[in-house]
Amino acid sequence: TSNFDVARGSDVSAEVCDLVALNLLHLLKQANLGVDCGAYRDDLLATSDLSPRETENVKKKICQIFREQGLKITIECNKKICDFLDVTLNLNDGSHQPYVKPNNIPVYVNVKSNHPKSVIKQIPLGVNKRLSMCSSDEDKFNANVKMHQEALEKAGHTHKLKFEKQDLNQFNREKKKRNRQKRQYYFNPPFEMRVKTKIAKKFFNILEKNIPPGHRLRPLLN
Repeated sequence: TSNFDVARGSDVSAEVCDLVALNLLHLLKQANLGVDCGAYRDDLLATSDLSPRETENVKKKICQIFREQGLKITIECNKKICDFLDVTLNLNDGSHQPYVKPNNIPVYVNVKSNHPKSVIKQIPLGVNKRLSMCSSDEDKFNANVKMHQEALEKAGHTHKLKFEKQDLNQFNREKKKRNRQKRQYYFNPPFEMRVKTKIAKKFFNILEKNIPPGHRLRPLLN
């Protein structure tokens, strides 16, 4: 019933941004503009089979729709090559490759950082998978891997990045519905590298002592 503001970085800012984007996509679809449009947060991308002049007219209509919602938008159209999020998309040859904004040097968590070893180990593997997904072939991967390899080595990682073909169709498959499970509670102590005490073992020993087999609370514990 009144004006309100959702600050950037607030608890629900990303969710509100998604709701606004979904509403805008709905309005664009209702306008029947003849383009396919998608959005991620405040970045939108559309593909068009229209002529350059017709696409320019669509651009004007999109700007008008945004103005009617009290918003401004900057649009570049009639492009065959586009940088969107962290990928460069090329309609000329159907290829795609990783994209990093100018002067945006990647920085990764150091191997000596206060994190579980399993987390540290997964960092270069995750980087490798993401770069492979963003690359349509090995040549595109090799052309963009140098800065990421140097950033990993600077952080103390010894993993050598190499292209691994990814099946992008996996993201188009329908997800199986999750079965409802009973309510569960977890004891999840924060990780601290300097702690030598076996916290989990001591914790379970306390439970064994105070909630022995046969206790009415016992079924709640695994």
